[in-house]
Amino acid sequence: MEHNIGAIGNDKVTPMQELNEALGKCKFGRFHIHLLFVSFAGSVASVLVTHTTSYLITSAECDLNMDLIEKGMLNASPYLGSLFSSVLAGFLTDTFGRKRFLILGFGGIFIFTLLAGSSQTYEVLLTAKFFEGMCFAISLSASVTYISEFCHNEIRDRLVVSQTSFAAIAQIISTAMAWGILTQDWRVVFLDGKFVLNTWNFYLFAVSLWSFLACILYSRLPESPKYLLTQKKYAKVRNILIEIYKSNRCDTASVCPTKSGTETYTNNMIIGLVSLLPHFITGALVNKVGKKALLVTLCLISAGAISGVRWANSRTAVVALFSLDIAITQSIKSLIQAVTIEFFPTAVRTLTISLVMTFARIGTLVGNVLFPILLDIQCIIPFFSMAGIMTFVTLVTLFLPKKKEK
Repeated sequence: MEHNIGAIGNDKVTPMQELNEALGKCKFGRFHIHLLFVSFAGSVASVLVTHTTSYLITSAECDLNMDLIEKGMLNASPYLGSLFSSVLAGFLTDTFGRKRFLILGFGGIFIFTLLAGSSQTYEVLLTAKFFEGMCFAISLSASVTYISEFCHNEIRDRLVVSQTSFAAIAQIISTAMAWGILTQDWRVVFLDGKFVLNTWNFYLFAVSLWSFLACILYSRLPESPKYLLTQKKYAKVRNILIEIYKSNRCDTASVCPTKSGTETYTNNMIIGLVSLLPHFITGALVNKVGKKALLVTLCLISAGAISGVRWANSRTAVVALFSLDIAITQSIKSLIQAVTIEFFPTAVRTLTISLVMTFARIGTLVGNVLFPILLDIQCIIPFFSMAGIMTFVTLVTLFLPKKKEK
């Protein structure tokens, strides 16, 4: 920790190289574990933004008199909101820092989830979910960049993969919360019926606690040292490195539609549990095999799994193949983020991550619209289309260089 970040005496070593060397001397310890815990809270809060809508629609459609079009719009509103803010948020985060946008994003999710939970009309709920999506995009791209910039090269890929694996755990938590709350029959009336809280309102109130927790936890962490280095704030970088070093050393001194049946929840939890395994395998192999080889292998497995759904002749086989495909694609997403972080410089890294996530949101919107249309044409078309897309991704991956040129 005796390095003087920003020193100009040695022309052969850049300040960023000095920072990476200093982070290497900090090693992996209590600070990084704490960082992963905070990231976990943020991941759960982010996943809940997009997962809560599908669960609450069944419970809320009678209370808010929603038709099919309104339910579709409500499902799409968080993704639409994220499209409006992703690229701008990435640019602003690279310009003004990661931490403030993490606090702004998760704080905004908390406020608008509370508003959604208090909503008495469809219009208020739709608007709240739209702004949840905007705040979701602000916080998510910053969180991926933030955790990577506290790690030296030897552990960065593993932490990024670990962070992405939290989405699988978050899916289990989301399903468990929905199962535990939305299967109840709660109704509290205020002001002679002018303000009514139903079961889905309480579900949203419970969900908002995750974003509140993430906002508080991120506010207690320092700014990204790599961002501060690009701003030439060398004294602050040095103080953060000392804090990380001290923290890590301490470890070594550690009439309405029927409510959804239990299968809806158990199948989602099975998928979430299965999704954990590839992340551990990927984290163990990424440094030995390399990101490119893993991407090619995982893309081929994904194409095979989604093709196999066409010939599955039992519910167990369908759940197993979907679980495998979702688990593999989650690992592919984490590796793509790791590749993006490796090949793009700090000054534009968050903007690049935001662009990648924008394309992902566009893909989600297009997929939700096209899948039922293709399914209506012929059953095999959507499955073979997805398998073809994964095969194309495999071919594109072959052109990736193995390592970033020094």
